[in-house]
Amino acid sequence: MNKAVGAAIGIISLIIAFVFFPYVMRTAEEIKIKEVSEDHLATTAVAETEVVFALYNDLYDANLSNIIDVSSSDSGDAPVATGYNKVTAELTVGGLVVDTERTLQVDYHMDALEGDVVGGVGKFTSVTPFLIMGAIVAIGAGVVWHTFRSR
Repeated sequence: MNKAVGAAIGIISLIIAFVFFPYVMRTAEEIKIKEVSEDHLATTAVAETEVVFALYNDLYDANLSNIIDVSSSDSGDAPVATGYNKVTAELTVGGLVVDTERTLQVDYHMDALEGDVVGGVGKFTSVTPFLIMGAIVAIGAGVVWHTFRSR
């Protein structure tokens, strides 16, 4: 193989690996999450603008950034998730009108691989992008090394 062609193939494979790595990471993350939607009846008392209720599933990574949307059947509400208790899976929603009953709809991400039959699938999914990246880098570096080594 011509040295220039071998070097070009190796360098192109390295560039491809670095360009597509974020997409591979995002895809691996999307495999691990599932979007769910729940309705909860919530009532605020006098001088109370927050409610606390348990989600049916655990919030992914117990992180409020995985709350996609909170909406209310009461047009006066401006609901926003303000807290999450990982132990009890309770979500705190604020920005509600006092002394009112409404239905809150919560859209959020949960762990799609929770309780999977093969316990390591979630962990393997996290490692897979790095394995793919390592393989592409190794192939690219190997082609470049082999090209210049074989004079």
